[in-house]
Amino acid sequence: MQRGSIPPPDMGSREGLAGPWSPWGSSWIAAIQVANVLTSRIEADMHRRGGVTPFEFQLLATLRRQPDEVPMSQVAHLVDSSLSRLSHVVRRLEGRGWVTRRTSPDDARVTLVGVTPEGLVRFEAAEAPYRRLRDEAFLGHLTPEEHAEYARLSLKLLRGLRPEHWYVQWVDQGRESDVPS
Repeated sequence: MQRGSIPPPDMGSREGLAGPWSPWGSSWIAAIQVANVLTSRIEADMHRRGGVTPFEFQLLATLRRQPDEVPMSQVAHLVDSSLSRLSHVVRRLEGRGWVTRRTSPDDARVTLVGVTPEGLVRFEAAEAPYRRLRDEAFLGHLTPEEHAEYARLSLKLLRGLRPEHWYVQWVDQGRESDVPS
């Protein structure tokens, strides 16, 4: 073990049904660890190489697919965020000149948000590092068959966690092949 490193947990004991040696305990631990490592890698690489956080990238990607400004509530649904978190990020990106925000002329309770030309430039600058990271950290580690199985199982979990999620709805409408990467 390297100096200053943290020792791994003792995996030699069984901890009941939630322990690492039960069939679903191992699956749960693996899922959490993959999510943690992947999230950490995405956050570090996207910021270093693309100059954006993963959430900012997702927001810019979502806004660039919209034909016009859209209500913040709709964007929050698409990026799976609370309105308060989204408002905070939109305010920050508005300060950078990457997005616009304004009150809807039709309903003063609705805030519309859209991407600016500068925001599109920032998105495009971050897209190559995003794709490289996706290929290095995820796509290259599984066979096509394993990816299909992973997608099936992940969708099953997402459907159980949040059946109203936009991706679940998209797949259920038979439009999965249309989802941009």
